[in-house]
Amino acid sequence: MIEELIRGINKFPGCVLARRTHLITADPEGNISEYNKWWSKCLHYIGVPRMDLFAVGCGGILYPPHLFTEEVFHADCIREYCMHADDIWLKVMELISNIPVVQMPTRFLDRSDEGFAQDGLYQQHNISGGNDRSLHLLLKKYNDWGGMKESLTDRIFSTGTVCENEIKEKRSKDNARLLEEWTAGIGKGMDIVIYGAGVVAKRVYNVLKKFGMVDRIRTFAVGDIERNVSDWKGVEVVQYKAADYRNAVCIIALSGLNDQYRIYEQLLAAGLEENQLIFLNDGVLSGLRDLGEDDVN
Repeated sequence: MIEELIRGINKFPGCVLARRTHLITADPEGNISEYNKWWSKCLHYIGVPRMDLFAVGCGGILYPPHLFTEEVFHADCIREYCMHADDIWLKVMELISNIPVVQMPTRFLDRSDEGFAQDGLYQQHNISGGNDRSLHLLLKKYNDWGGMKESLTDRIFSTGTVCENEIKEKRSKDNARLLEEWTAGIGKGMDIVIYGAGVVAKRVYNVLKKFGMVDRIRTFAVGDIERNVSDWKGVEVVQYKAADYRNAVCIIALSGLNDQYRIYEQLLAAGLEENQLIFLNDGVLSGLRDLGEDDVN
């Protein structure tokens, strides 16, 4: 994480760099949409500085301190307006200093603590509109900061505007692009072993078939052979320790990243090399859901 952020700041020296962002969208009247209608986990503008990107603090963010004014340390305002909305405070501080956000190209292979993730700041304080209330108060307070000629809302949309009703179509196109990029990165000239034989594994099979790669699938590998079918679409299902991994890559076709890492450790112990193992990140999983649904039963 640190390495890619430091590398990125040399390319985008006047920006905040984030490994997870939401895109602030506009409602039909052109106003800022409610927080829960923003484009969450937006991957549409990777490597593009934008004012409407909102850095989310659970994936790693680099805030170059010299870009901000001393107002960022105004503790009384933090307590009064957004004591439980640190990301909102920092976004408004970016706006008054005209600092764009850049979505970094890599993320989603970070493992989260699943128990902690259910009890965070959003769940405790902001799930019922807390972010919206804090943002509204701060935009009103700082709207004429330093004699700005434009409102902070205008500044948010100064690098482009995406309406909330456009998200579904744009996200679908992004998922298709990410999935195509992912399949193109699967080792050329190598066979493919798919770990798993459930819905996700079958979606992987369907997508590989759509991209003309089904002939490279050697086998499905599973942990418990007795609880799985013996074959699917004519491809044999075997116990993972008995699978042939020579000159092959192994796609870990499970939906949970923590589960993927658990299998990753098992496969390393079984003798596979790291460069043979392929994960499914959030973007790929979304693409699989969009394009790989047909005939998974």
